[in-house]
Amino acid sequence: MAIKFQYNKTSLQQLEKQLKVRVRTLPIIKNKESALRMEVKRCKTEAADLEDRLEQQIQAYEAMFALWNEFDASTAIEREFMLAKLNLLEHARKKTTQKVNLFEKVQIPGYQDALRKIKRFMEDEENLSKSSQKIMKSHQEKRKEEEA
Repeated sequence: MAIKFQYNKTSLQQLEKQLKVRVRTLPIIKNKESALRMEVKRCKTEAADLEDRLEQQIQAYEAMFALWNEFDASTAIEREFMLAKLNLLEHARKKTTQKVNLFEKVQIPGYQDALRKIKRFMEDEENLSKSSQKIMKSHQEKRKEEEA
């Protein structure tokens, strides 16, 4: 994804503003990513604990298999809820990681490169303008000397 820009001051200002926004939001997104990562880890351990508790309850009720209707399903429901929560958190973490990588590896360097190109172009334009003014001035001075 190449960043589209024009070689003028307006484009330069817009790109600087976009770069500033991305640089400012990057630490926030990184913190969100690490918080989600920790929450996913905590959720995984909690799901594993619920899985163990469910296995223990099933083994305890195995002797009374005929009375299956009396089985306390709250642990199984908690486990299902925790797995659904884990999937949602994992999805959010992946999306946040993608955004961090997009900012760090694509957009911020792209904006910096575009800004560098615009600045160089504008400096070259200014230098050419100054040099052409000097050349014109020297030509005018030569004409004045020839006329005099």
